[in-house]
Amino acid sequence: MIDIDKELDDLALDQNEDLDKAIEKIIDRRMRRVAIKVVAVTLLIIALIFLGLSPLMSLVFTNPASANKGSHSLLTKTWQAYFESNYPYMECYSIEVKKDGFGCYTIYPTMIDHRGDIELVLGSKDPEIKMTRGKLSIVKDTGNYTATLSGRFYGYNGTRAWTGSEKAAEIKSIRQLPASAWVYVSVSGKKTSDIAELKKIDKDKLHIQWAQVYLPKCDYMPGINLYENAINDNETPREDMTAKQLKAQYISNIKVMRENTRLWKGLGLLGGYHYVDNDQIKPTLDKAIKAAEKSDTLKTRNYCIGGTRDEIADYLEKTDIYCAHIDKVDLAHL
Repeated sequence: MIDIDKELDDLALDQNEDLDKAIEKIIDRRMRRVAIKVVAVTLLIIALIFLGLSPLMSLVFTNPASANKGSHSLLTKTWQAYFESNYPYMECYSIEVKKDGFGCYTIYPTMIDHRGDIELVLGSKDPEIKMTRGKLSIVKDTGNYTATLSGRFYGYNGTRAWTGSEKAAEIKSIRQLPASAWVYVSVSGKKTSDIAELKKIDKDKLHIQWAQVYLPKCDYMPGINLYENAINDNETPREDMTAKQLKAQYISNIKVMRENTRLWKGLGLLGGYHYVDNDQIKPTLDKAIKAAEKSDTLKTRNYCIGGTRDEIADYLEKTDIYCAHIDKVDLAHL
């Protein structure tokens, strides 16, 4: 005989198992849908934060990309003034800025080192400088474009005056170089010289390259390029500028630095023996501007020259100087 009750129980059990599986499938589908929605909403929130917060931070902190628009951008003009004023021989030709997001940028200035034949490599990634929410830091500088030689001139970082025998020995070592060598030297003169008069030493094989302007009552004394600048606001080449034009260019450079300190102050400002504190940069520059405006002409005691072996040796021999520092010897000068 057929056990009807048992058959009914087995049928109910099979139905319950099918029902459980169906319920499990429904729950799994709903959980997957919820998980997908959670992930999608999370990604949307992150995207909105990135799209909203990143531009906001660009508004809050210094934005070098917005200052780098145009053929001769404000950023380029400011960094040209900064490097010319603080780094002998160096010139900032152009700048590329990469946006990293959230107020962060990577800055690639194209630099020219005027010691030797000019090598202009557009798009160079050296040096590499980061600006992170308004703060600058040098990441890479294999060309030493931003390196500061604090003992270049007399009295700086303990640099002392030469004795007579030391001067003679240094000149002798220069004369032992190949005749074709081109030598770049930083000179500290014992007397203050008018820069316009000093420029008269220029000839085919001897040039004054850069001069630190003598401002006796100032802690900070910026300099000016005097030879072969690639970029000039004035159409007159630096080597052909009059004393009046040089003074105007010099004051203009300091004013550009003063008006745009946010674009460069993280690179530092070396005032003689020490770096100027950030809160003292503007007052220090104001003082230098006033001193330069009051002077009749630009004068110098510390300057840089470049020339052939014999021309440099002859100049050092006949000039009354405290000391000189050989910055570079170019054995392959064209």
